[in-house]
Amino acid sequence: MNKKALRIIGFLLILIGIIFLIIGFNGIFAFASSLSFGAFGGASRGILQLFIGGGCILVGAFMVYASYIGKIFSYATKEGSPGIERVSRAVGKGFSKGYNKKKK
Repeated sequence: MNKKALRIIGFLLILIGIIFLIIGFNGIFAFASSLSFGAFGGASRGILQLFIGGGCILVGAFMVYASYIGKIFSYATKEGSPGIERVSRAVGKGFSKGYNKKKK
């Protein structure tokens, strides 16, 4: 699956998950505010919808993350490599000075 398809499907799953969460919370709060405690269908259905919504959001977020991970790592390596080179040179100079002092 290419990156564009992963992004589209991931964002759609996140949107579907948010809709399920809203419906699930609405069902649970409607059950909690009702005075008839004989109808447990609303609460269990709401909990199921929350579970499905959370799962859709997790899967969708992972798909979006997987589609962008290459860009994230390439940016980090491109921006971080000059600083790492500078630090490694400074550490190397410090070690060489310390080693030369011990040797004498």
